[in-house]
Amino acid sequence: MFLNLQDKAVAHGRRSVRFSKRRETIYKVNMKLNYRKLGSGRPLVVLHGVFGSSDNLFTVCRNIAGKGYEVFILDARNHGQSERSDIFSYEAMAADLEHFLTEHEISAPVILGHSMGGKTVLQFSQQY
Repeated sequence: MFLNLQDKAVAHGRRSVRFSKRRETIYKVNMKLNYRKLGSGRPLVVLHGVFGSSDNLFTVCRNIAGKGYEVFILDARNHGQSERSDIFSYEAMAADLEHFLTEHEISAPVILGHSMGGKTVLQFSQQY
């Protein structure tokens, strides 16, 4: 599945091409993201910082899960055990997040990001 983010996006088989005035960006948005799931309750999605992985925030997330949250700790593309891609942008990572939420039928989650993860959340809030 590939998402068209704007009216100017064109689907090309297994790729989505998004055109902008500044540059052309091509990325696969259904990256297979590694994740860990802890607890049950209100969904909380946690994104790590640059060069990190789900391991970095596991202890904190385990404590949060004990307070009534279903915590999903993601490895971003090109990090941890997630798939690798030549494309690495906040637009692509926001699209990965949207795909993950849709694929796992997660609605109205709290989304928490540290550093690069926080910038991904900001991009996500602007795109979706």
